[in-house]
Amino acid sequence: MRNSDAIRLTANEALLEMEAGRLTSRAWVDALLARVAERDAAVGAFVSLDSGKIREAAMARDEARRDGRALGSLHGVPVAIKDIIDTA
Repeated sequence: MRNSDAIRLTANEALLEMEAGRLTSRAWVDALLARVAERDAAVGAFVSLDSGKIREAAMARDEARRDGRALGSLHGVPVAIKDIIDTA
């Protein structure tokens, strides 16, 4: 799946693609991070973004899914935390 297609998926659509094996959480995250890199200077949506940690988490979700250990209905969906919450 191309990045331009992946960034337009809803969470539900992406989950269906992941369950079917046509998309990984890592590929989706990479597409979304590319979009953030492209647009965030103008939008200013993120104060802090740890791309390395995000990719590691996505790969761990993919591994768990491959091993049959999906952790629920939103397994593999990236989530941004509003900056008013202490994430330290």
